[in-house]
Amino acid sequence: MNGTDTGAELVALTRWLQKQAGDKHSRVVLRQRVQGGENQLVREWRLADIVPSELAAAIYERAIEDAAQQKGAVQYGLFAYAEGQKSYVDRTFLNVDGGSKSTAIATLDATLEDHRGHVDELAVVVRNLGGEPASPSDLRPLGPPRRLPGPLNDEHALLEALGRNEEGARAAYEDAASLPGVPLDVLAALERNLADQRKHLAWLAGRLETILASAEAPRSEPCSTTLK
Repeated sequence: MNGTDTGAELVALTRWLQKQAGDKHSRVVLRQRVQGGENQLVREWRLADIVPSELAAAIYERAIEDAAQQKGAVQYGLFAYAEGQKSYVDRTFLNVDGGSKSTAIATLDATLEDHRGHVDELAVVVRNLGGEPASPSDLRPLGPPRRLPGPLNDEHALLEALGRNEEGARAAYEDAASLPGVPLDVLAALERNLADQRKHLAWLAGRLETILASAEAPRSEPCSTTLK
């Protein structure tokens, strides 16, 4: 999986996860496909209250970590299960190159890590105020993106979907931070998280501009959509 293929596969995986959640399947299991042997379990994720685009990136992150010590392409199967069933009801496949992460994946990893920190910090804040943290859920379908050539369109669609999530979070933090009477420790947490959201949005905006510029530039050869 190279930088271009990453966008295409992440978009496809995000849509596949949306379908599994919409069909009320309970979990997905990532297994490494082993030639001539039984597929090896890597990790399992529950499908309750997921953000499909973030779960897709997390699954890729885990596959890349698993493949880091191997050379060449490594194939993984992702299997969906209904509650209480031992046989899978749907599956898809991921192809990952052993070795270092692409810049796009590394940036997504950092964004996910920020979000995990936000969730943990705000959960403590809510409990300290006598409440119970809500479970996040975002199963809204991806809107129709601007059509671009080949894999550029795939990455553009993924980043637009991530951008909608980031923009919603940014607006929520700004609204919460502007409320009167917010305790100082809570305000500090909100402002830290708001700064992270603005950083994420700035990176997304810059990357989207780069993709659009690449799509509009003259090309001597058509973009390839072949996954490696």
